[in-house]
Amino acid sequence: DVYKRQEVKETTEVRSDGGGPAQEEKKGASWKERYMRFKANAASNPDSLYLFPFGRTKGAAFIFTIVEMGKMVNRLKMNAVFLIPMDVVKKEIAKTEKLAEEIWKVTKKYVPSLYDFERKQWRNLNDSIEEKRILAKRTNTFCIIPRSEEIGQIGMALKVLHKASIELQQDDLGRYEEMINDYLKLAEKAKELVDELKKTIKEYRKKQDEKKG
Repeated sequence: DVYKRQEVKETTEVRSDGGGPAQEEKKGASWKERYMRFKANAASNPDSLYLFPFGRTKGAAFIFTIVEMGKMVNRLKMNAVFLIPMDVVKKEIAKTEKLAEEIWKVTKKYVPSLYDFERKQWRNLNDSIEEKRILAKRTNTFCIIPRSEEIGQIGMALKVLHKASIELQQDDLGRYEEMINDYLKLAEKAKELVDELKKTIKEYRKKQDEKKG
C-alpha cells in the first residue's frame, strides 16, 4: 500500500504539470480512488504507459525512480541558462540518454525480436487506448506519463522486460534469474543517476543563493 500511495503523489504532480487531465477530486476520496481516476483519465493520453511492478516492490521502486528522473530532467530544462549553464544541462541529460541506451541493450538481449528496433520509436509498442482503459481498471498497474523522450524510452523498456520475464519464468528459469540480476543492476544505476541529477540542481541553487546573499 505504501508504494501505491507514493505513486498517487508522483502521478498527481505529473498530471498537474500538463501530463493529464487535472480535475478536482471529490472531497473525502481515498488515495486509491484518486489514483484509479487518474489512471482512467490518462488512458486517452497517447504517451501514457501502464506498467506492472516487475518483482513487486523492486519493480515499483524502479517505476518511482524513473518518474523522479523525469522530474529532474524537467527541472534541468526549465532552469537552463538562467540557473544552470546549458553545457551542464546537456551533459546531465546525456546521462539519461546513455541509461536509456543501456536499458534497451539489456531489453534486446532478452527480446531478440527487437534487435533492430530503434528505441526512439517506443510509441509504436505502446498499448491502444482501448487496451489502456482495460489496464487502468486493474489495481496492480502503475501509470506514468513521460515528461521526456528518455523517460518514455526507459518506461517502454521496463514494460517489454516485464512481458518477457513472464515467458522466461515459465520456460527458462536460468535465463529468468539472469534477467532479474540485470534488472536489479539497472534499477540501481537509475537510482544513482537520479541522485546525481538532484545533486547538480542543488549545487547550482546553492550558488545562486550565495550570490543573492
